[in-house]
Amino acid sequence: MAGPVLENYVVAELRKAVMNAGDPARLWFYRDRDGREIDVLLERDGALHPLEVKRTANPQKGMVRSFGALEHSGLRVGAGGIICLKRELGALPGGTLYLPVWAL
Repeated sequence: MAGPVLENYVVAELRKAVMNAGDPARLWFYRDRDGREIDVLLERDGALHPLEVKRTANPQKGMVRSFGALEHSGLRVGAGGIICLKRELGALPGGTLYLPVWAL
């Protein structure tokens, strides 16, 4: 249950941050009939920013393969990444960002 609890915590913290900042961003969840899902879609300024929440300190590029589902959405896809247990902010090869949970 640790993974789902972490996801719930991250979504609550993101929602709190958006609301407290007066930010008009909206938060969504995505799952399609093929079973692809994205934990959080942050919609801001006409773009979707996909985020995956992972209970790992070793994020991998394959963790964001479901982001490809947005290519045919007709919407602009902005920067996205993985929120995880890594201690520092960084990027994986190919530009996928990762953000430590503590930074929320």
